[in-house]
Amino acid sequence: MPYEQELAAMQGWLDATDKIALDHFRVDVPYKNKDDGTPVTEADVAIEHVLRKAIEETYPEDAVVGEEGGTGGEAKSERRWIIDPIDGTKNFRRGIPIFATLIALEDDGRVVAGVASASGIGTRWFARKGGGAFRDSDHRGFGDFWGHVLVAQGSMDVMLDPEVNLWDLAAVKIIVDEAGGKMTTVSGENRLDGGSALTTNGALHEEVLRALNG
Repeated sequence: MPYEQELAAMQGWLDATDKIALDHFRVDVPYKNKDDGTPVTEADVAIEHVLRKAIEETYPEDAVVGEEGGTGGEAKSERRWIIDPIDGTKNFRRGIPIFATLIALEDDGRVVAGVASASGIGTRWFARKGGGAFRDSDHRGFGDFWGHVLVAQGSMDVMLDPEVNLWDLAAVKIIVDEAGGKMTTVSGENRLDGGSALTTNGALHEEVLRALNG
């Protein structure tokens, strides 16, 4: 089945990076503030390094972009892996278990597979194009990416994120799409680099867009 192998690879890689996250969780992890004022910890850097190395070894002809390391790999490739090593770094630093590692595969401009692994609460959401969206536990959460996955699993109808980046959305979008929901920018554009995100159950999407945009 399409992208089944890539999704399985992501799951294996995340088994390793979840251990890194938990080993650094609720300990005094060194960090620094980036130019935009957001924190980056040793765990962020270590997780992204492991994922980049795994991608380069397994899919050497693909491109990679990550929150901490920028772009890499084969820049002209139609396939691009998108990484957010720890979405919710502020929570992670404070000992709050609402954080996740996000990884997605984009093929010819469309996200085709993705995983959101929330090791702090032992929950993982994953999806591939045409294969449906799944969650591997019954835990619930909230925080940076949680609103979007809660819409995907039917626990919420609408999630609005007025300021987000590509790596915050890529893995979550395929999960939402495969669960039957819809994600666009707040202006209704179907793109990941628009700087904002509106996720709904699908049925309410146009109504919410009209309310937001007059």
